[in-house]
Amino acid sequence: MKIEINILIVSAIIGILTLSGCVNLNEEKLTGSINNSDDEKEKLKNTIANISENNGSEIKVTYPLTLTDNLKRTVTINSEPQRIISLSPANTEILFALGLENKIVGVTNYCNYPEEAAGKPVVSEFGTVNLELVVNSSPDIVLMASGVQQKASLQLDNFGITLTAFDADTVSGVLENIELIGILTNRKKEAENLTGDMQRRIDSVKKTAGDMKSKPGVFYIIWNDPLWTIGPDAFIEDAIEIAGGKNIFSYDLPKGAPTDYFITNKESVITRNPDIIIIDSHGIKETSIDDWLKKNGQWRDINAVKNKNIYFIDADIASRPGPRVVDALEKYSGWFENWE
Repeated sequence: MKIEINILIVSAIIGILTLSGCVNLNEEKLTGSINNSDDEKEKLKNTIANISENNGSEIKVTYPLTLTDNLKRTVTINSEPQRIISLSPANTEILFALGLENKIVGVTNYCNYPEEAAGKPVVSEFGTVNLELVVNSSPDIVLMASGVQQKASLQLDNFGITLTAFDADTVSGVLENIELIGILTNRKKEAENLTGDMQRRIDSVKKTAGDMKSKPGVFYIIWNDPLWTIGPDAFIEDAIEIAGGKNIFSYDLPKGAPTDYFITNKESVITRNPDIIIIDSHGIKETSIDDWLKKNGQWRDINAVKNKNIYFIDADIASRPGPRVVDALEKYSGWFENWE
């Protein structure tokens, strides 16, 4: 029975992370953003070249435009989308941040931010896409993420629906995707304003990190039982590194472990002796550090425990490759700056 429960937990964790856009379940590792290679950078430049400026202030997109999405698919958008479906919470947050909430006609049941997103029609639940609901919604474009929904989502091509995929496994990839979504939805100016503000906040975090005398070793907990954490290719690790931390599992991974998210054990954590422990809300129900420590007494000699450098974070903020990633960065920065 316990084995069965653990399997369900593992499936749930992977599903939540893939739906957030943090894990790609493909045979071949997907790129985290559209311009990871010189070829893709050139394609993005060609897309941006379709933009014209009117009176030096209003930026207008010229349709049709063609772009290459994160699944290396060439997609043509014939006209400005008026009806948009989002199949990932991160993309939903981007659409709202660009002022496109009135054009959203479908979301997933995990799209809970901002609050208004939960009031949109649900066309996709955990791991599934209701193709009938999507088709009947008559979308001009569907934004998806790779992962648990990918196979079902790609079937929308058979219905003549314009489908684009956006994921990011780095913070810079988030900014790139925001700008690209801004282009295809004719919100380029709004996207530039958003990414400009995000970049200023990122630069401030980087400056703080650069002034630190040393980097704390960080242990990030996604789930407590079994003990899930992050590897060197996790989206969350990139944010931790930017903020001046060092993931204790960024090297010397257990044999056969995935390089993004995997199960570890308490002995390995004790050996690596982290300076800071971050626990996200995916599977942790403790309401205080004291509650958590009572259940993990064998870690009492770890630096993070001795110095009470244990913090909780909203998993949605930490794991979604959307505009709120800068909120996570600033939280990490505040925790790391004075860790010693």
